[in-house]
Parts: sequence; C-alpha cells; structure tokens
Amino acid sequence: MLLGGMAVMGLIAGGGLGLGAMGASLAGEPSRSRTLRIGQGVIAFTVAILGLTLSAQTFGDPPPEGTARLSMAGLSLILLGTGAVLGRVAPNRLVGVRTPWSHKSRLAWDRSNRLAGRLLFLLGLIGLFTAPWAPQPAATLSLIAAALIAAALSTFESWRVWRADPDRQPL
Repeated sequence: MLLGGMAVMGLIAGGGLGLGAMGASLAGEPSRSRTLRIGQGVIAFTVAILGLTLSAQTFGDPPPEGTARLSMAGLSLILLGTGAVLGRVAPNRLVGVRTPWSHKSRLAWDRSNRLAGRLLFLLGLIGLFTAPWAPQPAATLSLIAAALIAAALSTFESWRVWRADPDRQPL
C-alpha cells in the first residue's frame, strides 16, 4: 500500500509539474518552465530512491548489515542532487527556500537558495563519502539533523537579506 501510494503521489506531483512546465513553455516563460522541470526531476528521483529502499527493506530477506549504509548513501544522493540544482531555481511556489521574505525580494530568493544549494550539496558529498564507514544509525540521524540545520540557516539568510535589501517589497 505504501509503495502504491508513493507511486500515485509521485505521478500526481510529477504530472502536475510537467503540465505546468508545458504551460509555462507555451506562455513564453522559459525560466518558470525550467524550474518546474527541475522540480519534476527531483520528485521522480526522490520517489524512485525511496521506493527502491522501501522495497529492499520490505520484500527482501532480513536487512543485511549494509542496508543502513545504503539508506544513508541514498539520502546523500538526494541531498547532492537537490543541492546541485537549488541555487539556479527561479522564484516559484513549489521548489526552493519559500519564505515570506524570499517571495518579497529577488535578492533574498537568490542568496538563500544559493546558500541552501551549497549546504545541501556539501552535506550530500560528506554523506556519500562517509556512508561506508560511519557508525549507523547515528550517522544517518546526524545527516538528517545537518540538513535541518541547513534549512534553518537558509531561512535565516532569506530574512537577513530581505531586511537589508533596498528593493524589497513590504510584507
């Protein structure tokens, strides 16, 4: 049921982003179309990795020793891929650091998403290199905590830049 539900939700979200990208492309908005296509790719990649991980853990024999390491590597790949594209995402309502401040200042949007992209990419690299040796499950939990800290820092950055931006819109 869980795998089927994930597949349906992935199809709905990915299909909706694809339709939106097609509409944006027809309307002559290449930046918005590119952003929606990136979001579609991130959703497809994430659902595929999570589905494979859940299938391996559910339908396989008892989890082997390296399953937690494989899960950490999968999470690291997700962070790496997300970080690689996040800094180039144009302002939108679906993907990126979507705070009230980043929606009211283009400078805040660009800087907070660039920071989030760099931090998530770095965390993905660190997680990928340490997955084979790091003690589990503490390493995976540390990676998740670090991603949450990166999100908090990016949120703070969007507020800080918005506050100093002379071209900002009021909230």
